[in-house]
Amino acid sequence: MLTSVALADVTAPDASPVTIGVGGRYARGTAVGRYAKTSCKFFGVTARATRRAARVSESERLLAAVEADLGAVDRDRAEVEAQLTAAAAAVAQLPAPAAVHTGLRELDRAAATLRTRQDASAAAATHLDQALVERAAAKVTGRRG
Repeated sequence: MLTSVALADVTAPDASPVTIGVGGRYARGTAVGRYAKTSCKFFGVTARATRRAARVSESERLLAAVEADLGAVDRDRAEVEAQLTAAAAAVAQLPAPAAVHTGLRELDRAAATLRTRQDASAAAATHLDQALVERAAAKVTGRRG
């Protein structure tokens, strides 16, 4: 596979279509560029062992971060459970809703009675006003006659 890749000066006119230079330059057809790594990662026993050790170290770091996050989630869960327990205790101390409903029905009845009495009072006041007007008119008519 690597036999089809030439190791030569990329800028040379007689370079093959796929060429890699010693300094990290490359050419593949009309695409040219440069890329370099600080160390070999895939070729050689030492490079593979170094790369494997780096992956293990990164995995251990990620695992430690996940465990820390899991601890935070456990603390949050315990806090939520404590709040739920407190809420359940508060609900248990509330009065039975039947008494509240009875009180609301009595309040509605009292409000209806009040409205009826206010309407009757307004009608009586209107009737009184009319009677006073009629009496005053009768007195005025009686004086003229």
